[in-house]
Amino acid sequence: MNMFSIGLSGLNAAQNALNTSSNNISNVYTPGYNRELAQLGEGRVGGGVRVNDIERQFNTYVADQLNSAKTQSSALNTYYNQVSQIDNLLADREAGLAPLMQGFFSSLEDLASSPSDPAARQGVLGQANTLSSQFRSFDGYLQDMQGNINGQIKDEVTQINNTVEQIAGLNKEISLARARTGEAPNSLLNQRDHMVSELNERMDLRLNIQDGKTYNISLPNGQPLVTGTNSFKLEAVQADYDPQRTIVGYRDGGGNLVKLDESTIKGGRWVD
Repeated sequence: MNMFSIGLSGLNAAQNALNTSSNNISNVYTPGYNRELAQLGEGRVGGGVRVNDIERQFNTYVADQLNSAKTQSSALNTYYNQVSQIDNLLADREAGLAPLMQGFFSSLEDLASSPSDPAARQGVLGQANTLSSQFRSFDGYLQDMQGNINGQIKDEVTQINNTVEQIAGLNKEISLARARTGEAPNSLLNQRDHMVSELNERMDLRLNIQDGKTYNISLPNGQPLVTGTNSFKLEAVQADYDPQRTIVGYRDGGGNLVKLDESTIKGGRWVD
């Protein structure tokens, strides 16, 4: 290799490095993008320099820790949103349960002090009617809340099914891309990792990386959602013990629907 070729190889390598840096800058706010680094090496024949690879700066351990934290954070936010609604309903100092109960028991004390007083008797009846009416109102609110939760479960199941199907599809695309070019398809890898991250925000999952390339995803009890290029679906179904409660079923490879224990699906945005 002559001096001209050596210099040209250096220019080409520098251009590739600049393109990589430009791509990093352009995608700094792109969700799921991982910074890339041009790996340079010695030319094969006669010296010079060449680009061995465009390496994606991705740390599996850090990603796992981040996904786990997202699962816990989403779970706490979901729990807070649900509990705060109930707390605001029942613990209100003016319209909650406590002032109603206090008023009812105060009327009973008045009646106990003056059992023959018609006004005291009427006061107890009035407080009892108010209390029972408010209980019915609370019950209606909680029933509506349960209906909303059932709707959220159905929506979450739909989103989870769509995501696991896309991850299985990306497993296939990534495998084909590696076979064609022999290089890692960084864009597809970013998409897949971003989808796994989004999935962890929705529920607690287990990720197993087969041969360092293919993503297999399963529920905490071991039932698979993604195995290679295959995906398995969840379904929102009616609970046997409570027809007003929606739980999750799992459709296995044989097409059988198995109702999952409610402790199986948890974490993330999941609503218990």
